[in-house]
Amino acid sequence: MSSTSHKPEADSARESCVELYIPSVPADYITRSQKFWFEDGSVIVQAESTQFRLYRGLLAKHSTFFNDLSQVSQPAWETMIEGCPVIIVSDRAKDWHNLLTLVHHLHDYADTNHSYSIFELISFLRLGHKYQFDRIRLMASRALKHRFPCKLRDWDSSCNPSMDQIVSSAADSSASHNFEFELINIAPDAGLQTILPAVYLKCFSSHGLKKIFSGITLPDGTSSSLSPTTQATLSIGHEKLILASIDLLIKPLLSFNYSGCKNTDNCRVQCAGIVSRYITQILTEFASDGFEDEDFCWGCMPKIASLIAEGRKKLWDMLPSYFGLPKWDKLKDWDD
Repeated sequence: MSSTSHKPEADSARESCVELYIPSVPADYITRSQKFWFEDGSVIVQAESTQFRLYRGLLAKHSTFFNDLSQVSQPAWETMIEGCPVIIVSDRAKDWHNLLTLVHHLHDYADTNHSYSIFELISFLRLGHKYQFDRIRLMASRALKHRFPCKLRDWDSSCNPSMDQIVSSAADSSASHNFEFELINIAPDAGLQTILPAVYLKCFSSHGLKKIFSGITLPDGTSSSLSPTTQATLSIGHEKLILASIDLLIKPLLSFNYSGCKNTDNCRVQCAGIVSRYITQILTEFASDGFEDEDFCWGCMPKIASLIAEGRKKLWDMLPSYFGLPKWDKLKDWDD
């Protein structure tokens, strides 16, 4: 089984879309996909050491890139296996497996109840953008924007899911661990700017600064890291968020006016408990919408709740600026 490197004769638009060439993989290490090797397939895509034998027409139907590539003359391909041209791509085999699973189950496009793991959505976004699977890229973009919203109330809803959401995501939870770095790395290139503030926030709550600089391990055992520029963005943003949280949450709570309070000593103790809890949250994540009845008197409880809500709204409104991004209404996505 040959694995010689190759490049098709493509026009400049196709050349700029994606780089197909990667160093050769020794033939002994190459395996055929158990799920996506069709004996009557007309093209072979090789990602890492895995080969997928696929229907060129199906790929061309959903991908502008592969549609253009189908116009390349047969002699342009240096590597052939069983009469099929071999396209060697510089992608992860897992990403291709995820993408092909979706391509071969088109009914899922219209199934609004179908839930994909974050890693599947990242695969769809990464390859959908790179190879111009526009419909798949759009579906992934919308799903990710739903999970990482621009509105504070939607963020609180995602952090405090309903029972239906909990049940639908339970089987997916283990497959969605440690995804933040992968999403942060692909979102800007794929044209998804609006999700970045919320993803950065999720990164804080899942990983400390040490992991932001040292990297994390993905569920499949591979490592994931951030660029030095992104590390600096997160570090500076985290510091700005802490300082702003102190000004907008901690200080107002510490200087709360207890006029009209029916039990000042009790309410001071309750307020101190909230301050303590918020300090812990501020050091790791955006203060949650977790205000509960802390046995304040009837006069203080609505005032405290209003104070926290006002501070959180101001923090959320300023959140993109902490990471050097435009205001919420100025953030742009490719599908806007």
